[in-house]
Amino acid sequence: MRVLEFQRRPGRFRPILTTAIVIVLLTAGWVGLEVYYAKSSKPAIQENFGAQIREIAEAWQPGTGPNGWDALVRACEAHKEHVESYYDEKAEYQGRPDYSFYLVLISPDYTRESYLDLYVESDEEADRLMDVTTDWALETIGMFDELGITAELDRLVSSDVFIAEWPDSSLDSGMMPYQRMMSLARSLSRGIRAKMMLCRDRSDWEEYLRSYGHGLAIGRALRYQPGMIGSLAGIAIQDNVSTALREDLVKQRIPAEYAARLLDLENELKNGAPKSVVYEADQLVFLDQMQEVFDQNGRVVVTSMMGIRFKWDEPHHWTNNLKAITMPRWRTVRRGYEERYAALERIAMMPPSNRPEIKAKEGSGIIPLYDEALPVMDRFLEMISIRTFLIGFDHLELREPGHELLVAIELYRFEHGGPPRELADLVPEYIEEVPIDWFAPDGELWNYKRLEEPDEFGRTYILYGVGRDGIDNGGTHHESSATRALEPEHAGTDYVMNHPSLYKVEE
Repeated sequence: MRVLEFQRRPGRFRPILTTAIVIVLLTAGWVGLEVYYAKSSKPAIQENFGAQIREIAEAWQPGTGPNGWDALVRACEAHKEHVESYYDEKAEYQGRPDYSFYLVLISPDYTRESYLDLYVESDEEADRLMDVTTDWALETIGMFDELGITAELDRLVSSDVFIAEWPDSSLDSGMMPYQRMMSLARSLSRGIRAKMMLCRDRSDWEEYLRSYGHGLAIGRALRYQPGMIGSLAGIAIQDNVSTALREDLVKQRIPAEYAARLLDLENELKNGAPKSVVYEADQLVFLDQMQEVFDQNGRVVVTSMMGIRFKWDEPHHWTNNLKAITMPRWRTVRRGYEERYAALERIAMMPPSNRPEIKAKEGSGIIPLYDEALPVMDRFLEMISIRTFLIGFDHLELREPGHELLVAIELYRFEHGGPPRELADLVPEYIEEVPIDWFAPDGELWNYKRLEEPDEFGRTYILYGVGRDGIDNGGTHHESSATRALEPEHAGTDYVMNHPSLYKVEE
């Protein structure tokens, strides 16, 4: 019987099959990890930016005295509580913004038109609402002393330190610490401007100057907060009260002895953190906010990023987090931010005539971070609105020296019976030197024309800087406001400090 013997052959290596199995196993493991990360991803603090922000804020305070920010918080909270008590008592105000009642004193025609457009349908209803609103505004302003608002603002004026509490991360607070305060401060500043008008009408010039100082001090406190948003809010508040003052000056309403005190008051209260420091801090503020949508592994938490939308009822399942596979990690996003801010700061420090043109971006109305139509990197980078920030700070570069010149011209007119022949006549008694026009391409000085006869607006002079086009257009103004001349779309106009709107006759 023949026994069959099988010779054992060595196994053959199958590279294609083995490679396929390895790929499948690795893919399965990778998919498993991605699913695990997608289900478990939660926002996590990447870095303690809060400590860095606090360090910058403390280093650039103008003094070392008591913290005036606390006085501003108390004043704003007292004002807010009083306003809310009126909401509770008067049903017709429910759901309306708390600043609307001051506008009835500042811009009554505009307020009445707004009521007709938004709230009521007949002239009779608008008149009734105007009457009720006026009573409310007058009563609120009359209670500033009783509510302790005036005393707190006096403390703010005398302070030289403005440090808001800042957490280690916005994840700890849900928002920038002073973001809510900006809204409250702007509301209170409108009340300050309305109070200035009431003091003017009853010739209480001492209280007029005191209130003007309060408005400047509120803006100064915000301008020393980290980031551009706070700084721009402070600039806007100071411009709001300064506009009221300029209108009273050019109409020669303020007595000479009180007008003479304006320059010292403004020199004391109109300063703010340097522009370079504002940009440095703002970069950290934005990075702090952006880390809210990254997990501990530096991955985007898509369900968190998409959580703030205009369609609030749309659910966002964890499977959306699988999209993070294609999205940049935290390091990439941070590097993009830092590069963007470096470019922004370089542009901001350039004279406007040397800058590249930055056009207005046409948006969809959606916050860029949550706009799915944008590439993911652009969602982060477009959060920085370069054009808005530049216009805001350029306005400051023009407004402050222009305002100082206008006050000096009016003081000169008080003492000499007419405006100066040229700006050099103001040196050195009223100003140290004629300032350079920030928008002038070759460093020219501010422009000034003395008029032999009052023009159609009643002006006896025109004080202006060139606009965004860098061309002297002879004092040609934009019909709505001086600031429009800073926008590229409005070439051919100048930044006119004594804009015709200041001379409007009140009916």
